[in-house]
Amino acid sequence: MLGRVVGSSILLLVVFGSAAQRLSDLLVYPTWIWMASAPVLAMFVPVRRTSAPRKKTVHILAGAIFAVALPAAFLAAELVVSPGS
Repeated sequence: MLGRVVGSSILLLVVFGSAAQRLSDLLVYPTWIWMASAPVLAMFVPVRRTSAPRKKTVHILAGAIFAVALPAAFLAAELVVSPGS
C-alpha cells in the first residue's frame, strides 16, 4: 500500500510538474507515519511461529547483494545522468 502512495506522489510530479508539489508532499506523510508506528505495532501483534527451518544464509546473501547493488545503481546513474539535469 505504501508503495502505491509513494508511486502516486512521484506520478503526480511527473504528470503535473511543480504544480502538484504540495499534494505530492502530503502523500509522503503516510509513509513517515507508518515507519514510526510499525515497530510499535510489531511489539503487540502476535506472530505465528512455523516449524519450517530458518534460512539465515539466504537472508545474509540477500543483504550482501543489496549492499552491493545499491551503491552500484547509484554509480551507474551518476555515469548516465548528465550533471545539472
